[in-house]
Amino acid sequence: MAPSAKLLARRAFSAVPLYRCLPPGPLRAHAGIRYLQQQEPPGAVALFSERTGPAVARYPSTAVIAARDALRKGDDELVGRLLHFATDRYPDFGGMLEVEAEFLSFQGDYVGARAKARRARLVEPASGRAAALDVRLSDALGDPDTMQTAIKAVQRFRTGVGVLWAAARVCRTSEQFDLLLAAYAQVVPEPTQRLRGHRPLTTAALRAGRVDDAIALSVEAVEGLLEGHGPTSAVGSTRLEGRDATRAVFDLCDTMDRAHVPFFFAAGSALGLVREGRPLDADSDIDIGIFASDYRPDELREVFRRDPRFDFLAVHPNSRKVKVVHRGGSPIDVFPFYEERGLVWHDGNFVRWRNTPFEVGRIPVGDRRLPVPTDPDRYLTENYGNWRVPDPDFDAFTEDAPNVEVRWPEYLQVHRLRRAYRHLTARQHRAAAAQVRLAGHDDLAARIETVHG
Repeated sequence: MAPSAKLLARRAFSAVPLYRCLPPGPLRAHAGIRYLQQQEPPGAVALFSERTGPAVARYPSTAVIAARDALRKGDDELVGRLLHFATDRYPDFGGMLEVEAEFLSFQGDYVGARAKARRARLVEPASGRAAALDVRLSDALGDPDTMQTAIKAVQRFRTGVGVLWAAARVCRTSEQFDLLLAAYAQVVPEPTQRLRGHRPLTTAALRAGRVDDAIALSVEAVEGLLEGHGPTSAVGSTRLEGRDATRAVFDLCDTMDRAHVPFFFAAGSALGLVREGRPLDADSDIDIGIFASDYRPDELREVFRRDPRFDFLAVHPNSRKVKVVHRGGSPIDVFPFYEERGLVWHDGNFVRWRNTPFEVGRIPVGDRRLPVPTDPDRYLTENYGNWRVPDPDFDAFTEDAPNVEVRWPEYLQVHRLRRAYRHLTARQHRAAAAQVRLAGHDDLAARIETVHG
């Protein structure tokens, strides 16, 4: 089927800055936002919207793009104006209700946010994003029926991987995992089609303590790729690139200092600040540490709850860390660092890392002074070995890290199998086979080598 004229126009607006040739007005605003969304970094749409004014809200789809970019930029005044412009014209447009729900969530108003998400579901029944928001916000409110909300959403959006991810992140018990797995199998009965949900289902299994099931799901996913069932492009992992991580670091420092919470940037974040003077694009999140004597998670959550630049993310049920996300999209892990046997440790879900005891000092980064362990050379050498030379394949959860201690070997198997899956989708077959073999699945590794030479 030939693409429609509307689709062709949208593609043209996204690929070429045609808006510069148009007179001021709604069409120019629409074309400009479509182009800037695709071709420029986050924040460009918000800046354009600020200059353009109410014309941005003439078309509801572009009003949503503009409001969401302003939300990421942290420009609450602009978000408010765009919401006002759009809701006056389109009071029940689902996309704008979703943005308003996200905005209220950063404000800490989870009751109001969930009400907006549920209104969005009502007026846009086909919106998986609204359903996923409803699940997340129900969990944030401690709603005892959250898992039922999640199960119903999965049944409604059987091909919605975003909804399945939302359900996986609220899974905490073995019984909940069984319910989720059964619901997904019911709406996606074909096993090869279910493979597209293996990543969130594996996360759900791990959160529920069902590591054997997580291993089985991961093996099935790798086998499915070998049989031609799976994504046709590389599956990546979360990266800080494009998430305004430097602003997140500065905002985080402001928040913690203002609350008089002693902290320091740790692990990959310390590496980036010391070596590059900024967070590493390839890092998956921002890591900070707080010594156990100062670590008060309830007070820390209250600090973040009061700051509209941050919102909370789900953590593993057994984890002691606090996890938040910055407006720009950067995830942030806050770890307690504790002493044991004369060393300082911090924990992941299945490993922990040790360091020689250290104090904290500040180093200049831009126009700020940010806290990192004193004697950063010793600290980073303990974590990374030759830390001055970038290593894009470094994996802190494996023997790559000189200071790692594995505490849950079966969980490490899942980690390696997930890495193998990503390697296979990127056509890195030798690396995939190596990870599968390290996970203890020699026959599967041999199959990879046979199929891909």
